[in-house]
Amino acid sequence: MVQVGEEKKAETIFNQIGMPAADSRKTSKIICCNLTRYLILILTLTCLTLLQMNSLTFNFTVICMSDIVDDYHKIHPNGTHWFEDSNMKSLVFSSMAMGGLLGLLVAMPLMHRVGVRLVLSICGVFSIVGTVLFPLAVEFNFFSVLAVRFLQGLGISMVFTVLGSVPTAWAPNNESSTFLAVLSCAFQMSNVVCMPISGFLCESSLGWRSIYYLFGIITTIFFLIFYFFYTDSPRDHRNVSNKELGLISLDKTSSSQKESVPYLAICKDPCVLVTWLSNVGGNLGFLTLVLYGPTYLREVLHFEVRGTGFASALPFLLSAAVKSIAGQLSDRCDFVSERVRFTICGIVSRLGLAIGYIGMATTSSTLVAQIAFTFSIAVSGLNIMGTVKCLQLRCKQHVHFAVSAIALMAYVIQFGAPILVGIICPDNTPEQWGWLFMIIGVIVFLTSAPFPWFTTAEPAEYTFSKEKQKELAKERELEESSKLHRTNANFEFFDTKGLEMRVTDDQTHFEMVPKISDSEATTTTPKRKISNFVFWNQTRIFILILSLTCLTLTQINSQIFTFTVICMDDLIVENRMSNATEPHWIEGTTEKSILFSATAVGALVGLIPSVPLLNRLGVRLTLSICGLCSTLGTFLTPIAVSWSFYLVVLCRVLQGLGISVILTVLGVIPTSWSPKSEYSTYLAILSCAWQFSNVIFMPISGVLCDSSLGWRSIYYAFGVLTGFFYFVFYMFYTDIPGIHKNVSEKELGQISEGKPVHAVREAVPYKKICTDRCVLAAWVSFLGGNLGFITLLLYGPTYLREVLQFDVRSTGYINALPYALCAVYKFSAGKISDRVTFASDKWSRLFIIITVIMIVTNVPFPWLTTQHAADYTKRKDFSNMEKC
Repeated sequence: MVQVGEEKKAETIFNQIGMPAADSRKTSKIICCNLTRYLILILTLTCLTLLQMNSLTFNFTVICMSDIVDDYHKIHPNGTHWFEDSNMKSLVFSSMAMGGLLGLLVAMPLMHRVGVRLVLSICGVFSIVGTVLFPLAVEFNFFSVLAVRFLQGLGISMVFTVLGSVPTAWAPNNESSTFLAVLSCAFQMSNVVCMPISGFLCESSLGWRSIYYLFGIITTIFFLIFYFFYTDSPRDHRNVSNKELGLISLDKTSSSQKESVPYLAICKDPCVLVTWLSNVGGNLGFLTLVLYGPTYLREVLHFEVRGTGFASALPFLLSAAVKSIAGQLSDRCDFVSERVRFTICGIVSRLGLAIGYIGMATTSSTLVAQIAFTFSIAVSGLNIMGTVKCLQLRCKQHVHFAVSAIALMAYVIQFGAPILVGIICPDNTPEQWGWLFMIIGVIVFLTSAPFPWFTTAEPAEYTFSKEKQKELAKERELEESSKLHRTNANFEFFDTKGLEMRVTDDQTHFEMVPKISDSEATTTTPKRKISNFVFWNQTRIFILILSLTCLTLTQINSQIFTFTVICMDDLIVENRMSNATEPHWIEGTTEKSILFSATAVGALVGLIPSVPLLNRLGVRLTLSICGLCSTLGTFLTPIAVSWSFYLVVLCRVLQGLGISVILTVLGVIPTSWSPKSEYSTYLAILSCAWQFSNVIFMPISGVLCDSSLGWRSIYYAFGVLTGFFYFVFYMFYTDIPGIHKNVSEKELGQISEGKPVHAVREAVPYKKICTDRCVLAAWVSFLGGNLGFITLLLYGPTYLREVLQFDVRSTGYINALPYALCAVYKFSAGKISDRVTFASDKWSRLFIIITVIMIVTNVPFPWLTTQHAADYTKRKDFSNMEKC
């Protein structure tokens, strides 16, 4: 009965997706417990790993092939072997990339015609021949070595393309991320297996040649199994049961004919272009470590040969583990969108890689360099889960072309990276490698910045059927014609009395819609889409905490220089050691004053367009742009300090742009997200950003300045934190609670109570606001208050350090204390303001001001009072006696 039920279920699935009935398939009696897809997964992973291992073998054996030079000099004492020439070795590295590049151009259309099985098997043959013949080619001449390396490059030309094609064909939709993560582990597993074995065999009596013969034989065995067991479609595999085929085919579209690839449409897709750009930096960083990781560990960090093998393998093992966990989480975390999932993976991968590179570039410690090296490779494994997953969702059945373009760029980078390394690091000194790592880290950061902003999980129009594309084209034509008709119509017939301007759900533009009365709103409003996870009806609290965190970090970034200026003496020492004739700019009071003022200039310049931008784009997009400016200004400051004073000024201006909308946002977020009964609390908590920034930043800065990490680590730490939290803000925040999926109807009712039903963006009455006496009085009050507060904010650390002579760490703690107290009484004042409902808002404010005045005026009382009588109370003769 169970078997009959399963067959009926499978037949139902086939009918839904338009496939022939299951009875027409021939299946074997051995169906591998309905898990044949996992055997395919393991077999494909093994083959891809072996292909990658064969291409990497030379990267390791290059450090233990000195015997060929000794043998050559025995015959030619005065000659120079090609292995002694760094340019020729760079050509050997690059020849594999040339093979991969040329092989990809041929293999991509070939795979579209004959499928993965045949093309990957041919690639396996090339890789086997190139690997087995390598030791013989070394004995023959240099050009034969280039030829076998070219063959190894042909072998790996299809690895990236297969990563996108096999999960599409063999993985159920709810396992696609796991399949993609496991297959992409080939890059990590190849290093995990190859490096330790190579290190062991290199130091054994078998020598480095045995590595090539061993891997060549193993590759032959597994590619024979692959050729006879793999099929391009699960339906053609005899060991796939009807039950498993139904599971794989569920919610997939079936097409009996192969569609032509829309090359031009894919190449013009902004989402695809941004993903490709992100991969340029990511592949440059990852492939440099793959190609030159052993050389860096051996020549710069001075590991022994066997230790180099294990040290090279460890980060790739960690990367495979991280990637496998991320794949499982991506498939299970269905309470967030696909876009959020792949964006998180992409950002973590790229930021981690950039941080690791900059860490290796700026440290002189072997331990820190090894940790940064390991960290870079470990997090870079998430790249596939970000970029390739994005292309899978966007390009669907044409993903093989989009991923092949990534492979094309990877091989171009693999060809150019050795040339770049040869130019920058000819002597393998730590200083040369530091400059290389710094350049690559900055490139990774810049190329990855657009990824979270311009990508989408929605399938592109070119993935639809031709009929669907025609329907969409007709809809666009009708929409354009209706817009043109409205534009050309006489305005005397256009009655706007019954219309109102309302922001669209995507918050990108305004639209004129009929006015709806409050009584009609409840019946005409479409049903909202609400997530199953509503944060216990407290989403507004999470929005409040997230907004406070972002504002605090932005404020912290603008203040870092005000503290680090007291512990940047190493710049002066380095300047004197370099025999510079002029003093460093950090010694000049004028230059430091300019740097203090540069943030204010940036804030002023940013504030001018921020108000119309907020009115047009909303808080989410405007504040995210400011966060990006703050992140870049903070993260790049240590690099700018090493280059020139004007670059530091530019970074400070970027930090100023970051804080330009903080005060404006303080008023907008509570208006949108807080219930009327919690408005003052929201305002008080958000305004604590100024206090929390000092409470958090000052002690941490004091500790880091006094530690071995130095003042530069402060900028890197807060730059990374700011980038991460602003990414979360961009993904989670919405300008209107009504369109937030995690806001329940109950919570939305609490937020909306007593507010207008429709969120209408009106034109700002600038003139009326500027002539309002109440507003003018508040502005004048702020003028004096900000003068006092900002002076202490900017020069508080300098005053404590230079005048009161506190040490650096104590300066951090003492400077944070008053801000902590300020945050406490500000929060209390906000709660009191919300609770004092028996008086008007004006009287509430008056009571709070009087209370504060009473507290402030009574503070001196316990310190300056005494129980002794004053001199003027004593008799004159008694006073004269005392004087005598």
